[in-house]
Amino acid sequence: MILEVAEIDIHAGKASGFEEAMGQALTLLNSSKGFHGAKLFRSHEVNDRYRLLVTWDSIENHMVDWQKSDAFKTWRGLLQSYFAGTPSVEHMVLVHSLPEGE
Repeated sequence: MILEVAEIDIHAGKASGFEEAMGQALTLLNSSKGFHGAKLFRSHEVNDRYRLLVTWDSIENHMVDWQKSDAFKTWRGLLQSYFAGTPSVEHMVLVHSLPEGE
């Protein structure tokens, strides 16, 4: 399992539009090969900063299957105007875990 962590900074004052557009964009992931789930978090300390966490079976599912799809082009079209810069993306591998709520 791979966790994609994207740091997204958006233009000031555009949070509500971005969050609405992201809600639409996230639905495009549902049919993507190797996709398991996604969560969007807004920073409490830094205005207009978000973290998108997406779980995939493999890096290839993200970097090839998803990013070369027509759905990804639609995704970018919905969100790109909100980006204050290019989102930073890292792929993480689980080392330890503790069930939520414990």
